[in-house]
Amino acid sequence: VFNDFRRISQNLINIPVEDLKYRSNNLRLQTDSLSVTVPAELQSPIINARLLVVKTRISLLNQETKKSVPDSTVIENRLLELHRSIREFILHINEKIEKDLLDKKGIQSTE
Repeated sequence: VFNDFRRISQNLINIPVEDLKYRSNNLRLQTDSLSVTVPAELQSPIINARLLVVKTRISLLNQETKKSVPDSTVIENRLLELHRSIREFILHINEKIEKDLLDKKGIQSTE
């Protein structure tokens, strides 16, 4: 699910609004699935909060693309906010993995 989420999120650049409407909806569905399937070892308040921010940004983008006359400036801002939130989400996942590895090494070296 995460790989699909990442692939779709990276393909939101320079596409027509109609395609963006479809892709943002797909990304919304992937994010919903991702929020249910986050592995236990990645469960943390900060990761859950970042995922909620991503879901909110996707919803705002999706909402704008569905308007009868979407505002391209608003869409551009929504995309920038979405990409920023995805970067922060991935950053926190990487930090959690790194911290857990360091904690695991620390436990093993004291044994």
